[in-house]
Amino acid sequence: MSLEGAQRRYQGGRLSQQLALFVYELHFQHLAGDPPREVWSQSEPLRWALTQRVRTLSLSRDKGGLIVRQPEFERQLSARPKLLSNSPLGALLSLEEGVISVDPSPPCELEAGDLITKLSWSVRGYRRLNGGCDAGEPCFKRLKRSQAQARKRRAKLSLSLTYERWPLDQRASARPSELKARCVLP
Repeated sequence: MSLEGAQRRYQGGRLSQQLALFVYELHFQHLAGDPPREVWSQSEPLRWALTQRVRTLSLSRDKGGLIVRQPEFERQLSARPKLLSNSPLGALLSLEEGVISVDPSPPCELEAGDLITKLSWSVRGYRRLNGGCDAGEPCFKRLKRSQAQARKRRAKLSLSLTYERWPLDQRASARPSELKARCVLP
């Protein structure tokens, strides 16, 4: 990557490699120690989902590589995601439109690259611990509090998720599939 005036240039390799470098820099490079680097490099669904986030940018290419105008880069940078590493669902990136799974942990059926948009949960017999919200950092804080209270009472928390998954075998489709899942958190 090089910076020339009002643009950023990503050089070397194929276009897909240049685009991957741009997307990685935009989403992960600011994180201390680049924690999800291995997952990013090994997870095609995660790379695809994050690449779809930047598809509306006006990118150009010349012999020198991929060019991103600096104002567009800075606009995307201002919406830079935050890593939620201590979530009950594994490592997540908090985005404006939801939370994307980076390194999912059981028991839910999530895969890397899934965009979680809504959560709702219930604890049988403890109505005040129930909740629901659009996915985001505040929502996961509420979920963690309810989960901690449920553990204290030796109860199980039932979680319902609404998420989007890009079908990798049908990349020509312009939209991800909306899926729902239920799981029980310990």
